[in-house]
Amino acid sequence: MKTKHTPGPWINKGEFIRSIDGVVIARAPIKGGPSGQYWPANAQLIEVAPDMLQALINVRERLLEVLVAAEHPEIFIEINDAIKKATP
Repeated sequence: MKTKHTPGPWINKGEFIRSIDGVVIARAPIKGGPSGQYWPANAQLIEVAPDMLQALINVRERLLEVLVAAEHPEIFIEINDAIKKATP
């Protein structure tokens, strides 16, 4: 699948999340501000975003026939919608 985001893996290096080539993907300051307590968790989530997207794409590919056969296409639709949001 071709995506428009910087390819993973992404690495959390202190305040910055970077590609393996060193490109800054995002900044998650270590402290300060009203939401400072969330920044380490935000950085961790951003770091693994490419892996989570790929895992979801893999699940979608494997489950399509099973979900349709089991008459639960709404699960496939939910997965597909999430992938669409992440891959404009």
